[in-house]
Amino acid sequence: MTYVVITFVVLLFLNIYCSKGSYQLFYSSNKTGMLDKCQLASDEISQLDVLNEEGIQEVLAQLGTLSVTRTIVTDPYGLALYDSMNAVEGSYVVFPEIAQALDDSSWQYGNDAFSWIYSDGSMRSSAAVPGGRYGTIIGCVYMTHFNPEQGQLLQSIQSTVLQVTLILEFLVIVFSLAFSKTFSRRLQKIMASMRIIQEGDYTHKLDIGGNDELTVLGAEFNDLTDRLQTSE
Repeated sequence: MTYVVITFVVLLFLNIYCSKGSYQLFYSSNKTGMLDKCQLASDEISQLDVLNEEGIQEVLAQLGTLSVTRTIVTDPYGLALYDSMNAVEGSYVVFPEIAQALDDSSWQYGNDAFSWIYSDGSMRSSAAVPGGRYGTIIGCVYMTHFNPEQGQLLQSIQSTVLQVTLILEFLVIVFSLAFSKTFSRRLQKIMASMRIIQEGDYTHKLDIGGNDELTVLGAEFNDLTDRLQTSE
């Protein structure tokens, strides 16, 4: 039972480690990809003489497909100048990522913002990068992307790791029960032989087979009975 418990704890930690590792891998991959896309769009948009919807649309069209669900471009105050979903244009956007990107108190150190949510088998990645000229923020680019495929892949990995963990633990339990039963049977042979010797039958020989410590003990037991028989 101790062996089973120890292996169960080890496999449990292994399962948790693999799940967190895969989660962190997807997180890092999405963060790098989203921030790179935002930075690319921000660099191009920052070269516009005037930030307006037409100019932003032209720049994004030149960049081609960025594989994101939504793109928002704001001015330095968070006013949406462009929204690919046409939902918040002309309104102030208060998304946390945009607020962080437009925080000019530490913009010189980089205010790239990223958030990632994984729930119900789907991933939602959001990123915002400020754009500027001459050390002054002129706006920011915000992108978000829903990725159910990656969510299903992560869920599949975690499910596979869990299944492997359960299978390994089942094999450990089966092995432990088989080993315990075999060991107990051989130990009972030794106890039975000891009772026979106690009754005075020094001709009895112990044969437990195997090639381990119990085999050595059986050989020593037989040597002892030979000496007792000689002494008798």
